[in-house]
Amino acid sequence: MSKAKTPGEGKSDGGKSSGSMAKFRERLSQDEGITGGIADDEAKLLLDAMTNELAKRTAGKSAADAEAAYTNVASRGRRLAKIVSAWCYDGEPDEAKRLWVEGGGQGKLDALSTDDAVAAMKVLLSMEGLGRG
Repeated sequence: MSKAKTPGEGKSDGGKSSGSMAKFRERLSQDEGITGGIADDEAKLLLDAMTNELAKRTAGKSAADAEAAYTNVASRGRRLAKIVSAWCYDGEPDEAKRLWVEGGGQGKLDALSTDDAVAAMKVLLSMEGLGRG
């Protein structure tokens, strides 16, 4: 099994190129921890926000720093997907709250819609600081 290339590996732009971001996006979209348990609309919102965050955090960085940024953003994305899944689909608000607090989330989740997972994801992305372009 070959080692997956890290973003920006062998490039002087440190992961800034659209090709590197496309590879990041592909890795993210294939991560079942990010895309599993939520519907396509929420997954798209999450992937778009994560891709934008990665573009900001990897610009001009070395391959090692870009990979560290990827790991951090992917972990945050997995957590948000689990929260939306627990809150909106599984009827487990206590689990969602636990995940939010354990991940350092600020604020309360009580105002999140349980009927509209897209709206819940948008609010969570904003609360997490990933909802900004």
